Formats: sequence, structure tokens, C-alpha cells
Amino acid sequence: MYGLAGGFLKAPSPVPDNIIFHVVENVVNNLKGVDAAGADLDDIIEILEDLGKQAASRR
Repeated sequence: MYGLAGGFLKAPSPVPDNIIFHVVENVVNNLKGVDAAGADLDDIIEILEDLGKQAASRR
């Protein structure tokens, strides 16, 4: 949508907001899951690397 939003010109987004929300929600849920399983820093880094690869493949 083009136009003013809160006094600023809002540029069109190539990705709908609801898709971005689901991607962020997926990251948070994965991090909560590994934390609940007692993950250490290496486990968290591994999850973030995997999620980064998934995100890169969506382009």
C-alpha cells in the first residue's frame, strides 16, 4: 500500500507482514524449545545457522 502511515511515506513491502511474523515466530519457538531442552550456546548457534539456511532458501 502506498501512502502516509503515521506521517511517513510507507514503501511497499516485498513480503507480506503476516509471513514475516510467522518466520519470527518460528525462530522464537525453536529457541524456546532448545532452551527448554537445556541447550548450551553451541546448540543455540546450530539452530540459528539452520534457520538462517532455511531463510536463505526462501528467496
